[in-house]
Amino acid sequence: MTKRPSGTVTFLFTDIEGSTRLWEEHPTAMRAALERHDQILRSAIEAHGGYVFSTGGDGFGASFQRASDAVAAAAAAQDGLAAEDGPEATRLLVRMGLHTGEAHERGGDYFGPALNVAARVMSAGRGGQVLATDTARLLVTGPTFSDLGEHRLRGVSDLVRIWQVGTVDFGALRISGEAGNLPLPASSFVGRRHELVRLEAEVRGGRTVTLLGVGGVGKTRLAIEAAAGLGDEFGDGVWFCELAPVGDPSSVVDTVAAVLGVRQQPAMSMVDSIVDSVRGRRILLVLDNCEHVLAPASELASSLNTGASTVAVLATSREPLGIPGEQVWPVPALDAAAELFVTRAREADALFMPSDGDFVVIDGICGQLDGIPLAIELAAARVRSMTVTDIATRLEDRFRLLRGSGRGGVERHQTLAATMQWSFDLLNETERLLFMRLCVFSGGFDTNAVETVCIDGETIDDFDVVDLLASLIDKSMVTADRSGSTTRYSLLETFRQFGEQLLGHDRLVELKERHLDHYVDRALAAPWLWDLGYQGGDRTLAAEWDNIRAAMGWALATGDGVRAGQLIRPAYGHAIVHLLSEVADWGQRLIELGDAPPDAYGAVSFFHGMAGDFDEQLRVGRIGLERFEWAVTPEMATLWGPYSTALRFVGDQEEANSATRSAYQAFGQLGPASQAYWAAILALGLTRSHPAEASERAAESEQLVHAGGIHPFLAGSTLTFLSLFHAVNGNLPVAVRHGE
Repeated sequence: MTKRPSGTVTFLFTDIEGSTRLWEEHPTAMRAALERHDQILRSAIEAHGGYVFSTGGDGFGASFQRASDAVAAAAAAQDGLAAEDGPEATRLLVRMGLHTGEAHERGGDYFGPALNVAARVMSAGRGGQVLATDTARLLVTGPTFSDLGEHRLRGVSDLVRIWQVGTVDFGALRISGEAGNLPLPASSFVGRRHELVRLEAEVRGGRTVTLLGVGGVGKTRLAIEAAAGLGDEFGDGVWFCELAPVGDPSSVVDTVAAVLGVRQQPAMSMVDSIVDSVRGRRILLVLDNCEHVLAPASELASSLNTGASTVAVLATSREPLGIPGEQVWPVPALDAAAELFVTRAREADALFMPSDGDFVVIDGICGQLDGIPLAIELAAARVRSMTVTDIATRLEDRFRLLRGSGRGGVERHQTLAATMQWSFDLLNETERLLFMRLCVFSGGFDTNAVETVCIDGETIDDFDVVDLLASLIDKSMVTADRSGSTTRYSLLETFRQFGEQLLGHDRLVELKERHLDHYVDRALAAPWLWDLGYQGGDRTLAAEWDNIRAAMGWALATGDGVRAGQLIRPAYGHAIVHLLSEVADWGQRLIELGDAPPDAYGAVSFFHGMAGDFDEQLRVGRIGLERFEWAVTPEMATLWGPYSTALRFVGDQEEANSATRSAYQAFGQLGPASQAYWAAILALGLTRSHPAEASERAAESEQLVHAGGIHPFLAGSTLTFLSLFHAVNGNLPVAVRHGE
């Protein structure tokens, strides 16, 4: 396989001209033709040392270490396609674009402005044409090039001189935006390459497509980039209408009319005048930021759908337009978040050069900012005066940190807080109340949690919850995960922090208290590790862990040792399975508060052992056991367990056997799952000194574990100890069976 080129690289992008029409008119023949197309292109690319890194849509993306190889590969591919037999109707005409520039690499993929230039050059071409930039042409000798002049390409700040390989006249270049008013972005487009291909196809074949998402997620930027790529599909223009400044809904139609140059006709409404004016024309109308003027924007889009079939509408909004035939396209968090940060940081400071360690911090920053492009761009701009580590540590106060320069751009995008406020202001009073109260949750939550924690029976009652959640989902303020048996809702962390700031202190304290009560009840109600049926408890605790963490944090911060002590027992069982050492920190803080339960000492002791500090494991275990007078009770089981384990490493073996018997007795009172586990441990410990007792405990453990109902973690651990027991006793076939 060809090695991926690095350093200065020549990129080749290809695309089939008119592929949408061919698929619609000749689907069967197109399938066969596309298969041959892929074979020809891949063969030509790889024969000339090229590396295929993308096959999105109907085209290829490839990189070459030498520009001459890229040109030769493009020429060979065009020759191969031209030599293909088959019906004229399905003869594939492929446009190709070449550009040489610096290849930025990360995670097995390329990113950076060089890719954008190559893709835009390709989009300017026609089927059968190979285009190249000046930088690529200057590195190639041999082929004849035709100078096609300098052009302004979408998403590229400088003019680009384009050359054609060969002298065939293909006509004028297809430079998007020659008709219409699509704005030229001030910065390069980063990421979302595969989304862009799918979105362009959706807009070509659809009537109204709505990009849906939270403020700052990049809906407008994606819409502009998609519209720019569709310029040659809409011969009568791509028209962009910014609705954010339109405060009065009654002015929406007039604003759109002004953009399209339409005057109201006699005896017609302005909507009908617009429809009549554009009927029969191939136009793409971009309606940006529809959420605050939803009714008139929806009415206009619906009228265009029914009265002007050649017009496509691409809308951006925080909630759907809600019209027949609308294709709703949720815009997710940016997948290339770190790439965006680095690109914008370099635009802010040309000397910015992140180290490998910086990339780890940058990933963390992007994660904390929920992959929201606006927030990432505002953070990246701070590299002029801060290191990435400084930025990361200050994100706790993100709304003060993430402010723009205030010069140029949309006003609400100058600060992260302003963008959040714009979304919040669009809610009605009841929606605002619920949204702020939801900010007490961490991670996800279900309707039962909302009804218990957020409903006061006065401003909001139980019957409102489902409808209010649905409305907040429609407005992109809340997300819903329906993949499980129960719907889980969540807020982006940036929205959660914003809403929490809006709550007054007293209200926030009241909600945190109710939140703590609810999750103490949820945790205590879930079967814990040593119960049969713990798998259900494990799923509950896994789903609610972020909320349990937040509840425990509040209990410890307020010195509430009682409820913190109630939480730590189920939390400790979950932590053992998933090795969540934070529970040891909770246990230590509980001990420092005083009157800590045995599970607090057990958690601290257990995780010292997991870290290999057996002396400390033994010391903490002994302190706890002494405090509770060495009682052998079910409540003491999780303390006897790590204490007896530590003795096997740093204590006397008889003392260890005695402590293991106590652990076995204490755990045995909890149920068959824990009895099976500790019987196996005791059997292994006693196998040399008390072989008869060891065999009895092993038989007991085997019977219990094979009866079933034990959580896989506990069953697997039990069988591992039984396997060791039989291996030590020379019964290897049984040892192997248990091990498997």
